[in-house]
Amino acid sequence: GQRITFNGSQSYDDRTPASKLRFRWDFNRDGRTDAMTPTATYRFGKAGRHPVRLTVIDAAGARDSKP
Repeated sequence: GQRITFNGSQSYDDRTPASKLRFRWDFNRDGRTDAMTPTATYRFGKAGRHPVRLTVIDAAGARDSKP
């Protein structure tokens, strides 16, 4: 039940200013976006390993995801 803060603010793109990047967090691997900010907080229901995916999208629509 502890809140965990995730930080993707160090993400970058060589053609898009960091302020123009878009962020998509998926905390429960259901394919739906749970947060859309560079940093996000989430509370998992129980202890254990929880794969989290961050997708960063640049101004041209190119994207990269990291589990």
